[in-house]
Amino acid sequence: MSTVDNPYAAPLAPVSDLHDHSAPAKVFSASGRLNRIRYIALSTAVSGLVLVGSAMLSMLLHKISPVLGALGDIAFIVVYIYFIILQFTLAMQRCHDFNASGWLALLVIVPFAVFLFWLIPGTAGENRFGHPNPPNSTLGYLGAFVFPLIAVIGILAAIAIPAYNDYVKRADARSKQPIPLQQPR
Repeated sequence: MSTVDNPYAAPLAPVSDLHDHSAPAKVFSASGRLNRIRYIALSTAVSGLVLVGSAMLSMLLHKISPVLGALGDIAFIVVYIYFIILQFTLAMQRCHDFNASGWLALLVIVPFAVFLFWLIPGTAGENRFGHPNPPNSTLGYLGAFVFPLIAVIGILAAIAIPAYNDYVKRADARSKQPIPLQQPR
């Protein structure tokens, strides 16, 4: 019995040509395309890792020594400049995905304009900037939805925890005040 006669044999022809006409994402390059899911996942992950990590390192170095703290501040500034450049390259690739010039990435400077890059769909198929990215994996979808959610929870916690601590201090101070006795009538 040959493989042609076996109905359970693996197909001999290529099943899909998706990988032949797609280009992988290049994070550190301004050329190429970056679809919405990858852009959301990469930009929020880079923001969280780079900014929070370098800020925590800078605070730790300030606790150790003032000289190391100053070096930590300089390192934080250098990392922040690198972060801005990396965000621009990601935004340029995202602009290329919806067939617009990379100069449109300057909108990243405008507050809340970055959400336009989250909403505008990319062009289907090849455009003047190259092939589209391969189909998104489960990890890409997970990153695109979890990283922004973590950022929102972090912002809410940064607001709620100090407010709660203030409430506890005021309640504690109020409980320690003597209760005025009422005079009998």
